[in-house]
Amino acid sequence: MLEPAGGPSAADAARSLVFRDLITVNLVLRKKQVSTDTWLYIQDQNIIFGRMHEPKNWSSAMVADDDHTSLVLECFCSEGDHIWTMSDEALGRRCIQDLVEKLNFIEERDVKDVLVIRTRDAYPVYDLLYQKKVSLIQGELRKYIGLHTVGRGGTFRYNNADHSIEMGLRLARKLLGDEVDHLDVNIEKDYHEEVRPSAQGRQTAESRRAMKPRATESTLRSAEVSHEIGPS
Repeated sequence: MLEPAGGPSAADAARSLVFRDLITVNLVLRKKQVSTDTWLYIQDQNIIFGRMHEPKNWSSAMVADDDHTSLVLECFCSEGDHIWTMSDEALGRRCIQDLVEKLNFIEERDVKDVLVIRTRDAYPVYDLLYQKKVSLIQGELRKYIGLHTVGRGGTFRYNNADHSIEMGLRLARKLLGDEVDHLDVNIEKDYHEEVRPSAQGRQTAESRRAMKPRATESTLRSAEVSHEIGPS
């Protein structure tokens, strides 16, 4: 695609980059709500999905009516492995079985519809040499005037959607003449969802915790298998 062709070292580096694939099993449920959380990570190797989210908890506009909700179950995998090679029907059955029998989140009769979506190259895999490889590739691509890379796939960077949108907006400004670097996004050394409150902030947080009602058996059971973090 490039004229003249890129250097062999950069080409070899690009071919050596590895992505993780993703299968999402989407369930439409005859149920008002499954959880009060937006995201739950399921830390159990015997459950086929590693994360689930409930779009209705973001907005009621994500469902047809208040009597229904939906779940998006994320199965992390690689093309050709035992999860990727399962049929859509088998994946749906297994996810429902895990929700019903292992997590006790729903009953089988709650399921109204199932949709399975397969996504290649969803997550960049960071090995010990990936930064050196990416620097080599970016250095080679800078030789081509008018060629720009953005987003998770284009930069091999673990962007959230908002990071990739910001990259695109910055690139648009750059093309219009602004002196901005569209790659100067999501490069903080500290994890962006980590919060380190001040002493006053900790005291306020402790006061809020003291005012919360005691956890019920169901919330304790949920906490044993998952924890809530922000979307990614």
